[in-house]
Amino acid sequence: MKTELFNEILNKVAEVTELDKESILHSNKEECTDARYILIQSLIRLGFTDTDMAALMGKSRQTICYMRNSYKKVDKWTLENDLQNIRKWVENKYLSSK
Repeated sequence: MKTELFNEILNKVAEVTELDKESILHSNKEECTDARYILIQSLIRLGFTDTDMAALMGKSRQTICYMRNSYKKVDKWTLENDLQNIRKWVENKYLSSK
């Protein structure tokens, strides 16, 4: 279940950011790192732990923890806009009571 949910969120982040999934997970380019942050924030809203995300993303738990905490004060319009779009989608699809 978590793997399918992870893949669905990753696909949505790739769609919104217009990046391919492999780049999101593995590239060190700034836009890919930003997309990884969006992915992590979206998964946190759905109850994923750092350990869950680390296993699914092929990263260490410490790396996930660092990424989760290091972007708190980022001031980029595109990052915030993409993050808000994904948050609304996640809330509508998974968190709203129907």
